[in-house]
Amino acid sequence: MLTIIHIVISVINAILRDVANVLLAGGAIVLTAITVLIAAGIALGISGFGAFRFLKKRRSK
Repeated sequence: MLTIIHIVISVINAILRDVANVLLAGGAIVLTAITVLIAAGIALGISGFGAFRFLKKRRSK
């Protein structure tokens, strides 16, 4: 009886460990994607701002 309970507990522990690993990996991927998106947004914002200023300068001449 005790061995069956022990096996069930070890199986549950293994499953939980796998789930935790998947969640950690997924979280890392999501964080990386968010970081890349933020960096791309900042880069686009800076280049867009530069282009806007450039156009404004050309119009005022």
